[in-house]
Amino acid sequence: MEEKGSFIPKKTLAKPVYVGSGVGLFLSFSFLMIVISGLLFGGVYLYKGFLEKNNNEMLDSLKRAQDILDPVFIQEMQTIDTKIESSKVLLGQHRMPSALFEFLEQSTLESVRFSNFDFSFPSQKDENVIVNLRGTAKGYSSLALQAREFQNNKYVENVIFSGLSLGEKGVINFSAKVIIDTNLLAYQIKQ
Repeated sequence: MEEKGSFIPKKTLAKPVYVGSGVGLFLSFSFLMIVISGLLFGGVYLYKGFLEKNNNEMLDSLKRAQDILDPVFIQEMQTIDTKIESSKVLLGQHRMPSALFEFLEQSTLESVRFSNFDFSFPSQKDENVIVNLRGTAKGYSSLALQAREFQNNKYVENVIFSGLSLGEKGVINFSAKVIIDTNLLAYQIKQ
């Protein structure tokens, strides 16, 4: 018998053996991310519990402190605090005209005398005080020194001398307009 050609092999072929290359890189990375996520979740959960416990302890402490204090006493203290704050505002807006006299006493030279004094308070808080003076000086040099004395004061914005005339016994008659910063008149607590 003749053998006919067959497409079916007579020998059995060996099954291929697949060799595993271990756990894949993607699978390892995924597992690592799951573990890190779990640890972070656990840490946040524990921290949240810690914060809630701490908050509850503080609320209990506050409640105990409120129970100790008398509500009437607290209301009285709030009323007193409001009055103190109102007083601070009023004192901050208060003007002391007596400061003008102290200013003149400290900055007037012995050779200068004032015979007339007039001042006007500003209508606006940011305006300056205007002081009008008339007086006599022993000479022009005394008047120049007086002008310099006024101008060297930090509260004086401007000084204008006018109406200069020679008076009896060689004295100089003058008028002066002194523009003073309102901060000079501000009430200040002396400590």
